Amino acid sequence: MAGPFEDKSADAMLKDIRKQFADHRATRDNHPLHWGQFLDNAAQQAQVGLYGGVAACLAFTADGRAHDLSAIQARNDLIAYWGKRSDPNDQEPENNLRQNVRLAFLLLAVAFGQKFTDATVADVWSLLKHRRLPTDGLWCDATPQAGSTHPAEYSSAIILIILAIVRRTAEGTDAEFAELDTVRLEAGKKLQNAYLGERKKSRQYKIAVLTAIMLNVQKRSDGKVKSDLNDICLKPIDIRQRYTHFFDYQKRDNTQSRDYLILPVNLLGAFLLYGEGLPAAHYFYAIRVLKALSDSLEKSANQLFMEGERPSTLEQGIVVATLEAWIQKKNRKKGQFWWPWICWQTSKERDFNRWTALVFLVPLYGPVAFSAAGETLSSFLTERGLFLGLLPWIAAFQLPKWALAGLALVAGVIAKPQDLIRVFVGKKK
Repeated sequence: MAGPFEDKSADAMLKDIRKQFADHRATRDNHPLHWGQFLDNAAQQAQVGLYGGVAACLAFTADGRAHDLSAIQARNDLIAYWGKRSDPNDQEPENNLRQNVRLAFLLLAVAFGQKFTDATVADVWSLLKHRRLPTDGLWCDATPQAGSTHPAEYSSAIILIILAIVRRTAEGTDAEFAELDTVRLEAGKKLQNAYLGERKKSRQYKIAVLTAIMLNVQKRSDGKVKSDLNDICLKPIDIRQRYTHFFDYQKRDNTQSRDYLILPVNLLGAFLLYGEGLPAAHYFYAIRVLKALSDSLEKSANQLFMEGERPSTLEQGIVVATLEAWIQKKNRKKGQFWWPWICWQTSKERDFNRWTALVFLVPLYGPVAFSAAGETLSSFLTERGLFLGLLPWIAAFQLPKWALAGLALVAGVIAKPQDLIRVFVGKKK
């Protein structure tokens, strides 16, 4: 089974992304941040914002570079932005940080590769955890928000995924992470209950919810959640698919505004690598997502994830976090992925050519045919006194009926004999 990074390593891809952030650092008067929504802006007076600053901090910090000057500067920019949330002359920081997903991304950036007990990390975490709804422990899209008596399933899922990444990428002892772990488990169970209560609901972001549950509830996840994720794990992956989430919120001046969160939701499946004790099928699915990502990055002219017209900085930040997941887990034993790989391969719709059909036909159905015909062949040779020396060999290679039935069942799941024969003789399936 091939790994996700064949021609280019994850480290090299991170290096290319860092260079793009370094080359597109922008300047805007009286603003602490230096990157905007897209990574192709002009250097002077460009649009800059929180997501751009978060993505840059992740890019410069990943792969053990938290003490590099560029990483320190990018993090200090975010700390300065955090400090301006009470500035009476600038309402942008507070307005942005009223949105809970933005606040969670800020936490991820300032905690990435840092001590979880760091003062800024502790302050941001304190605000985020206190924004949980008292009724069920999940989050609304923003605070304050009109009609926010019920949580936002999608925003809560994204926040929980981010908290799981924080747990794996920040530094600290189990005791220092105890409160975070408690919140993650409680909120993860609440999200799981909400999902199971509307399990048949159509969700374009279903992978986000299931990933959030598995990362935070882990071994205690409900069997139905695992089963639903297993079904997704067998399907083709389209990392270009984006989900657009929008919501209205109240700004500091009491006016209403609308914000959009656009993410390639299938990329979030790669974060399953941050999980502990998950089924091998889920880890293998994460590797398949990384393989699709690495193929996309290798084909990109600017070494960025760019499945649209312009490279989104937030998407680059998500890519960085997924590459970091692989770097942290690259010593995982490959052997545990073989059964999920077989399940994935056998679930595919296949377009056989003649040689492929022959390769499948002989090893799959040869033993079945030989065992099924063994008794008849032995009787024929015995009656005619032919090749009697072969009789012990024929008997040795005959399978018991239960094994014969099992082998035939497995072979039939992989490829039906009539389909292989039709292809081999030149007819399409």
